[in-house]
Amino acid sequence: MLVPVTRLVLTTHIIFGLAFHVHKRHRTRPTPYIATPLPFALNDGVDPSVLIRDTEGNVVEGEKSKWRLQLCVCASSSALTRNRKREVPGHSDGYFVTETYQMPEQGFDSDSILGVFSGQDVNRLKLAETNVTLPAALMLLDTDKYASQSRARKVIRQRSICIERQGSVGFKELGKVITRVYPGDVVGFQSKLGANYYSREGVPYRDPAFHLPVIYEDDHMSIVNKPSGIVVYRAQGSRGGGSRNGGHGRESLLSVLPYVLTPSNVTAVDENAALKRPQPVHRLDRPTSGLVVVAKTKQSARLLAEQFEHRKAHKTYMAIVNGNPFAGNVPECGEQWRMINSDLEGKSSITEVKIVRQIRSLYGNDGLLSLVELRPKTGRYHQLRRHMAWVCGTPIVGDTTYGGDDESALKLRKRGLFLCSNEIELDHPWYNTGSGLEEWARMGEGKVKIGNATLFRENTMEPVRIKARVPLPAKFESFLYHENKRALKFIG
Repeated sequence: MLVPVTRLVLTTHIIFGLAFHVHKRHRTRPTPYIATPLPFALNDGVDPSVLIRDTEGNVVEGEKSKWRLQLCVCASSSALTRNRKREVPGHSDGYFVTETYQMPEQGFDSDSILGVFSGQDVNRLKLAETNVTLPAALMLLDTDKYASQSRARKVIRQRSICIERQGSVGFKELGKVITRVYPGDVVGFQSKLGANYYSREGVPYRDPAFHLPVIYEDDHMSIVNKPSGIVVYRAQGSRGGGSRNGGHGRESLLSVLPYVLTPSNVTAVDENAALKRPQPVHRLDRPTSGLVVVAKTKQSARLLAEQFEHRKAHKTYMAIVNGNPFAGNVPECGEQWRMINSDLEGKSSITEVKIVRQIRSLYGNDGLLSLVELRPKTGRYHQLRRHMAWVCGTPIVGDTTYGGDDESALKLRKRGLFLCSNEIELDHPWYNTGSGLEEWARMGEGKVKIGNATLFRENTMEPVRIKARVPLPAKFESFLYHENKRALKFIG
């Protein structure tokens, strides 16, 4: 008796399933594309209300479309509401249209199009004299500035292009790569200008992916604390960030500075003016954390860069090295300091080293790890890392390039490079000019402390200097504590 009942249940399920499937199939039909009426006519004698843009962006007359009936029906309040919600303004807050291009009233002639695009591209992009894509229009309107499709598309994706349609007032449409433009349209290039350039308001990108502390800032310069793992400038690499070629893009220090700094109020006087965007004046390696000096005016950029070029900017680093760096023949150069004078690529390279603390370690060379202070006197490529590894035989912990591949190095390589630029001192680019010295004198103080930075002047014969210092990243103390604790537990 059980078997017939089971068969009956299965048969019932199959019948109802087939019926539901057939019902659903008949109900599900492809939704027709409802084109948007255009606000202008291309040819005399054509009613603008019957012109529509089809699925491929081409302009056609409404009565020739098989969805003419649906076009009339679609003007319901719900459809209009949905379209209104999707609308994106072209002229964003903080932006100003600085360049405009008028589309020719008669369209582009065929010779102009074929002079820029191949016949294959013309067919692929469906280019016509009165109907072109936005990237193609930019290339035809300004060949020097938009020499390639990739350049034009990049500017569009940066949300720098907006469109004022014929018959409308203002740039109300934000350009996209797939947008098509027609005779009578005006294409505008919008830029971030004034104070809003630096602020989050009006910036069309997502917030930065990392936090960037500002240690010191005024109208002329700033000092920021770069985290480990971040490049200073955009560069080719294995990580993403907005570039199809593997560039760092939004993960660079340069791209984040406008979010965290305030705009300079310096006016253009004597060839000095605020930079369009804040500019770092020196580099730190990607795995190195620490202080980076940033210029905000043209004059500051020049004066600060000269100090780094002529070694007038004094930087101090802290590092954890694998072993005792003084175990070898490293000559003394003062109280507790030793000097490394070893050429790199045939050029003089000098580093001063001081041991701050030593701890026991299961994996350190000779059972030791050393926290050292480093003062580079020259600026060679990877100077500190190579001096500690090649001259002292004690590579910086976490150095994947010069740290070796032995078991000791691999065991200590789990938390990144332990190298931090935690102190910097240099001449202030403004307070040592004529107007700046007058302002400093009115302040009536020999030393001014602002956050983790100090402005000071030893005497009237000395320049006004700025000195900034930050604590070491928390991972330094945590690493030393746990390594020492582990060693004491197993070694005693």
